[in-house]
Amino acid sequence: MRAAERRGRPAASVGWLGVLCLLAAAWLAWPRPRGEVLELPRLACVLVDASAPVRRREPGYAGHLSRLVAREAAAAEAEGAELAVGLFDRGARWWLPPGDPRESLARLARGDAPLGPPEKSAACDLAAGLELARAALLTPGRPPGSLLVVGDGTQRGRDASDLLAELAGHGVDVRFEALPAPSLPDARIHALRLPTAVEPGAPLSAALEWSLDSGAEGAARWSAGSELKLVCDYRDASGASTSSTELAWPDDASIQRLTIPLGVARSGAIVLRARLELRGPGALRSGDPLPENDVAEAASRVGDARVALAVAPESELDALRAWLDGATPGIDWIVRTPRALDPLPTDLDLVCTFDLAADRLPHATIEAVLARGGGWFRCGGWSWLERPRGPEASRVAAWSPLEAADPSGPPVERLFLVDGSGSMRGEPFAAVRRALEGLLPLVADADRVVLQLFSNALGPRVILAEANERADEESLARLRAVDVRGGATEILDCLDVVGRSRLDAPVERATVVLLSDGREDDALRPAERAERIRESFRATHRELSALAAGPAADESFLSLLVGPGGRLARAEDFDELTELFREEVGAERTLEGDAARALPARPDEPAEARALADAFRVEVQLARAVRCVDRAGAGVLWAAPDGAPLLAIVRAAGGSTAALATRPGDGWAGQLGATDLAPLWRALARGAQRDVALAARVDQDRLLLTGCGHDLPALLELEVWRDVASLRALEPAARERVGTVLVALPFAASGRDLSDTRTGAWPGELALAAQSGPLVLRSAEPPLVLPLAGLGGAAFLPEARRAVRVPRAPEAFRDAAPEGSGPHPAAWWMLGLGLAAVFGSALWTLLAGPSEPS
Repeated sequence: MRAAERRGRPAASVGWLGVLCLLAAAWLAWPRPRGEVLELPRLACVLVDASAPVRRREPGYAGHLSRLVAREAAAAEAEGAELAVGLFDRGARWWLPPGDPRESLARLARGDAPLGPPEKSAACDLAAGLELARAALLTPGRPPGSLLVVGDGTQRGRDASDLLAELAGHGVDVRFEALPAPSLPDARIHALRLPTAVEPGAPLSAALEWSLDSGAEGAARWSAGSELKLVCDYRDASGASTSSTELAWPDDASIQRLTIPLGVARSGAIVLRARLELRGPGALRSGDPLPENDVAEAASRVGDARVALAVAPESELDALRAWLDGATPGIDWIVRTPRALDPLPTDLDLVCTFDLAADRLPHATIEAVLARGGGWFRCGGWSWLERPRGPEASRVAAWSPLEAADPSGPPVERLFLVDGSGSMRGEPFAAVRRALEGLLPLVADADRVVLQLFSNALGPRVILAEANERADEESLARLRAVDVRGGATEILDCLDVVGRSRLDAPVERATVVLLSDGREDDALRPAERAERIRESFRATHRELSALAAGPAADESFLSLLVGPGGRLARAEDFDELTELFREEVGAERTLEGDAARALPARPDEPAEARALADAFRVEVQLARAVRCVDRAGAGVLWAAPDGAPLLAIVRAAGGSTAALATRPGDGWAGQLGATDLAPLWRALARGAQRDVALAARVDQDRLLLTGCGHDLPALLELEVWRDVASLRALEPAARERVGTVLVALPFAASGRDLSDTRTGAWPGELALAAQSGPLVLRSAEPPLVLPLAGLGGAAFLPEARRAVRVPRAPEAFRDAAPEGSGPHPAAWWMLGLGLAAVFGSALWTLLAGPSEPS
């Protein structure tokens, strides 16, 4: 008996060891963060207001900030903390990303100022700076740090209070430091207003609100010898006029009010532009240090004339005015940039946007015009290839009947192989940088863009846009850091190295754009070597094109490189590179030459297209057009020979939108005249389909919908948004999403007009939030936006009236481990050891046999 017990003890011990291993394996297999959590040092973050209002009015601003950064760097070094310095104006960026504070002290000692060239905009976005700091301060493994916000004590742009509260809630020590009071004065226009409805022949005047801040040195320092004038440019049906008025220097910085007489109102569009001009001795010799807020524009209409707004980039305004002049009788045009649209008439009949990306479209103006039954005409060139960023841009772009088609085929690498010899130093390479910055927004999502310089050898590859990762501030910073090294020009040797290299996944083919003056320093057997290079390019799925840069470029040598039928372009002026680079990137997404011949297409079902079909039975030669696809329900008016839509129209709630996949001007549609499009514009502006606009009103605990029609369901899922009020706002207020709510809106009693009014219960806690922004009806494509009536501000577009399905409640789902978590890697080894021990113990017991009798 004792012998058997002695034989069984080791087996039991092994068994218990196995059980312990299994318990340990279960503990190790419990999900936990993957990898090690690094113990990072504490971070001292400094956020600096770098906007124009606080920089240009204080000449010593850069020196003050240098001293402040040096002070904070020394304090961080003494505490063993890292230092980060961020700048915010319209966006946010790092001057010094989180790192050793001694680096910032070294950069200051070298004379590196913490500020670049001042922004032209007076905008400021503290929230963007806080988001930048939040990502660094709340990094896992980093103890609570400190945040110093340096500014003028005011908040402009988005509401940043939630971000500040979040940082404080995580233990971040948030401090504020005011800047020295600005020493230079600033004149500013706060508002310029015209009556919204005027009868012809009535006396007309405008209201102006303005102020002048004398700065820290007071009015006595500047008023003597300074000149302050108000200059007004006025245009109506009779022509244009200019007037100038001397203004007295006010006693304080309070708002001054002034009435501007404009004479008798004449039928048509009226436009007033007011400008404050401040000049004086010394620092004011060149004028107001902050001219962005010195100008305001207002527009209105008199009588029943049709008024159209044309919006285009500033560089295109003069050409656009000449193109429109006298071509569309019965339509008065107001031509503006996207930055000069507030205020405008609330009852515009038509908005036309020319070559603007979705992010630059006048969203609120388009919404207001369509809500009143007017029209939106959109045409574009390269800008159409840019993806919309943000929900507002995506929503407005979705109202266009045409959108740029996605590129077909596998991802492509676009390598810009740029001459880095001494002849490219200075302005030539600066032009290359500008051209690359201009093409990055046009790159397809899956493609890769690489810059590589060469001289007597290839330089490093600088990735500007990676597959499925868009270009950001870091990639732009890498581009700006590249500079010409100089040296000999050995094009053949460098191309030979490129052709023999392999492509990195997921890219399967590449286009190589060679930019050089073609002055080869090693031209031994060039024809034979060029043929070998072309063969290696074909073998590695590369395509070579060349740009002959500069007036002295050797085109014969570059033609030899690309071979017969190869693409060779010429840029005698380096400013032409922007257009040439865009052509290289966008060639596969555009139609060119005869392929862009606009032919009349048979209209689809929409009545708008049928009514316009006869007016567009013409053939127009287009040099280039964007390859587009039409949206559901759109009627195509022009199409290319391969069937690609070029001009289309679609109904958008109370109004209509039309889109043309090209733009007026050389290189695109130089032969297209405004008279060719006049029938379409008149149809969009006539408002024949105007009806009762859908609108919403929140009255305490009730939601009232008017003009809702028969097809809205009884249960609506609404997103609640609000317009964020800002102090001293210099740009339109941003919008924030407050929440989502389900509202039951029962139909009216039998016998009543169902399109009249429906009411339902509204959550009281959302009442105030709803009164300052739109309500968005979800599950519609595009979403239905309900304007809040009678609350001021812009109206919002009521989209197509169709039944909207409320999403069902989500089905049961499993709890998943948090992202980035998982079992400890040793769990599976411990599990295997435990199972082996348990089975080994059982096998040992069986092999030991039955116990012997004692």
